[in-house]
Amino acid sequence: MPQYGMFEIRAVDPDAPEPLYVQIRTQIEQAIVSGRLSKGQLLLPERELADRFEVTRMTLRQAVSTLEMAGLLSRLPGVGTFVSERMRVEDVLSFSDKAKEQGRTPGSRLLVAEVVPGIPSINMALHLPPRAELVHIRRLRSVNGLPVQVGSGHLESARFPGMVGHLRALGDASFYTLLREVYGVVVHQVHETIEAAVVGPEQAPLLECDPGLPAFLRELTAVTEDGEPVEYGHTLVRGDRCNYSFTLTQRNGATGALSVHFDTRPDALSPSEALTFV
Repeated sequence: MPQYGMFEIRAVDPDAPEPLYVQIRTQIEQAIVSGRLSKGQLLLPERELADRFEVTRMTLRQAVSTLEMAGLLSRLPGVGTFVSERMRVEDVLSFSDKAKEQGRTPGSRLLVAEVVPGIPSINMALHLPPRAELVHIRRLRSVNGLPVQVGSGHLESARFPGMVGHLRALGDASFYTLLREVYGVVVHQVHETIEAAVVGPEQAPLLECDPGLPAFLRELTAVTEDGEPVEYGHTLVRGDRCNYSFTLTQRNGATGALSVHFDTRPDALSPSEALTFV
């Protein structure tokens, strides 16, 4: 008999503003993030899960598919759906550490570190009251002396006292390592969207390019193991110095990989010279 991972299941609410599959996805995701569902565990069969959520199998499949695309679940035909093996987010996303591991020289220039009044849209993303003060961070990142990306992030000021001072002393070190070692906050998961954009007149001098250069715009929300938002931010990445490669696999207890390649020359992308995140 298979050993299924168990978690509390609440019937979805057809009168709620969120679609039914989103409600299901949220419940499963929270069970994974909180550890109630462990990596490698097998989910209940599709029919049984659909019955427990009181939805059709088609609705359940839609929820499971979005979690597969997010890398949280892996489906093995003929066997079932498993919770994926998950690396520590800090290990996957640390710009500085990955550059050093591969013999590159990461660079970081702190542009802004300040406490600012609450911004309604950002406070909402961080689940904060509208007037809660924020720490605003803006940094320019480079590889081997060449600017690659400029990003802004926001955190709750009251939760991270003294953050501005720590940021000014951070240098090229990992921001997520700072959160873990100084504040005891571990980023467990990052929800990120990547879309096409262009470099604007404000960012062009920082990125040492002409306005209008194709770019990637990354929007991210970093959360803890219990699903609590920690950071919300945007990063603009030069399109001629970076490409994103996504590999999805389906095997027991494993997910695909996200590779990010940063060019180290001003004129071309070279896989042999790329900084790779895997």
